[in-house]
Amino acid sequence: MWIDDANIEEVGLTNVLRRDDYPLVVKGEDGTIYAEGMDYEPVHDDLLGVVPYPGMYDIYHASPTIYLTNNSRIEEGQRLRLSFYSVFRMSNGAVTVSMTDPEAKTLFREEICQMDELFKPAGYLMESP
Repeated sequence: MWIDDANIEEVGLTNVLRRDDYPLVVKGEDGTIYAEGMDYEPVHDDLLGVVPYPGMYDIYHASPTIYLTNNSRIEEGQRLRLSFYSVFRMSNGAVTVSMTDPEAKTLFREEICQMDELFKPAGYLMESP
């Protein structure tokens, strides 16, 4: 196999996930960490999971914009470093589940119990993408 002309591109905040256990960190080049709601308005990807239709996570839609608050410590045009969680989209369009999400463990437990009751298998084979 030969790969030629590959490149890595910055893609912004496309499909940014926002939950308590998925922080968005905005940091200045000098290491200053800025606070959401104080230095910049809350960030939401309104196109998350709806482009091109509900349930689909497109990787090419416009990223949400970060808007500064009136009393922001961030200077206009200042370079920032962002750290955030994003949807991992597989080639078939499906997305992965976070194993850190407490609801995932509950969901898996319920599904395994239902399969066990329906099929009474001798064992299970779990696949990872």
